[in-house]
Amino acid sequence: MELKQTNKVRHIITLTTGQYDHLYNIMCSQEEIIDYLNESDDFDPQTFDNLFDEICAAKETYLPWQQKQNLPPMTIKVENNKVLCNKNGNKFIDLLGDLGWDYQCMTSSGRETYDEIMQMLGVIEPDEVYMEID
Repeated sequence: MELKQTNKVRHIITLTTGQYDHLYNIMCSQEEIIDYLNESDDFDPQTFDNLFDEICAAKETYLPWQQKQNLPPMTIKVENNKVLCNKNGNKFIDLLGDLGWDYQCMTSSGRETYDEIMQMLGVIEPDEVYMEID
């Protein structure tokens, strides 16, 4: 597949923080990548440098959710080492617990996020993981 582009076209991708970190780390090993890509006839070092500059200049953004319904209030509060919730907060925490059944199917980034949430809620200890994966 060949991409045709003009100066007016921009490709925007949405990445999680974990995905961005992986991309950044890959791009930081430029010498290895450039050695490999130099063997290709269509490799343009300037385009590669521009790509790296754009990755380094990336800014975090939060995309607005399109609300199609009125959401009921949800409260989850941690106070004095206790998790305090309203009805919807309890349901949310129960759903997070159910999500643990899919822990093995999650990406490593998803597992890290899940572990962090469960640590914040006191379900697991700091620096502990929900489940050891070999």
